[in-house]
Amino acid sequence: MLDISKDVQNTREIAALTEAAQQGKLDSRADESVFEGNYRQIAEGANRLLDSLPRPVEEMMVTMGRAARKDMTARMDGECQGLVGPILSRTNRKYISRTDRVEERRGKTNANREKERHLL
Repeated sequence: MLDISKDVQNTREIAALTEAAQQGKLDSRADESVFEGNYRQIAEGANRLLDSLPRPVEEMMVTMGRAARKDMTARMDGECQGLVGPILSRTNRKYISRTDRVEERRGKTNANREKERHLL
C-alpha cells in the first residue's frame, strides 16, 4: 500500500503558507526542515518569494507617507524588476514632477516679491 501521508502534510503546509500570504501575512514562512526533496525546494522558493515582497511595499508606504506630509523630496530607492520596477519609476516621476511644479511656483512667487520691492 502506498503511503501518501507525507505528501498530504506537505501540501497542507504549502497551502497554509499560500493562504497566509493571501491574507497579507507576508511574514509567514514555511518550516523548511519538515520538507524533503522537491517539496523542500518548493518551500525554500516560497520563502524566498515572501522574503522579496516586504522591502518594495514598505518603501512605497514610507514614500507615500512622506509625500502625504508634503515632503516632496520623497523618493523610492533601490532596484526593482518586474511589476514593482515600473511602480517605483512612476512614483518617483510623480513626486519629481510635483517638486518641479512647487519649485516653479516658489520661483514665480520670489520673482513677484522682488518686483514689488523694486516698485516701492
